[in-house]
Amino acid sequence: MLPLHLACKWGSSKGVLKALMAVYPEGRKIRDIYDKTPMDYAKAIASPELRSMTMASLQSTVRKVTFQD
Repeated sequence: MLPLHLACKWGSSKGVLKALMAVYPEGRKIRDIYDKTPMDYAKAIASPELRSMTMASLQSTVRKVTFQD
């Protein structure tokens, strides 16, 4: 399970989701040991508002982030 899977499962903030996707954009397509993608976890969030925000964040365009010393 990748950090992005956990972030989606627990309903992390938009900033956290975007940062995780910027570092490893392919993570959105990776299935975990339960055969679930981050989107599968996002769809299972109970709160409609948080579910909607998480799903929208996963579908957004990912920009490359560079880290400075």
